[in-house]
Amino acid sequence: MRCASATLRSNGSPTPEPPTNGDGGGTDDQAQARADLTKALQQANKAIQDGQAALAIGDFTAYGEAQKSLDSAIDAALAAESRLNPTP
Repeated sequence: MRCASATLRSNGSPTPEPPTNGDGGGTDDQAQARADLTKALQQANKAIQDGQAALAIGDFTAYGEAQKSLDSAIDAALAAESRLNPTP
């Protein structure tokens, strides 16, 4: 029997494996990827709101800038998501 992040001692009780940090996709990398994803999604939300506000007043220059910010935020979110769920 094997737990997700543990090995079994000779008596059958799990022994947690030590977390890795930055050299092979360990827990620190996962935590950073989750934080990056959260930040990117917040930035995307702000860009959407900014774009809607710009459209409401007819400011197409500001709308264009908001769209650029949204594109950047989406790219960052996708990059963070791919670090959380790497393809084999």
